Amino acid sequence: MKTEDGKSVQMITLYYLDGGDVKLAHYCMAGNQPAMRGTYSRETKTLTFDLVSISNPEERR
Repeated sequence: MKTEDGKSVQMITLYYLDGGDVKLAHYCMAGNQPAMRGTYSRETKTLTFDLVSISNPEERR
């Protein structure tokens, strides 16, 4: 894993099914991890994600 000043500079976003829900977990190089729940639109064939929670938000540091 690439690091810069001891911090990871790589990010990853995971999309997964949780029961009938599509969810997203993003692991950010800033150290926070937003979690989102997706809603599918059949008309536009798109997923829209709403924020559910954030672990380690910057303001708590």
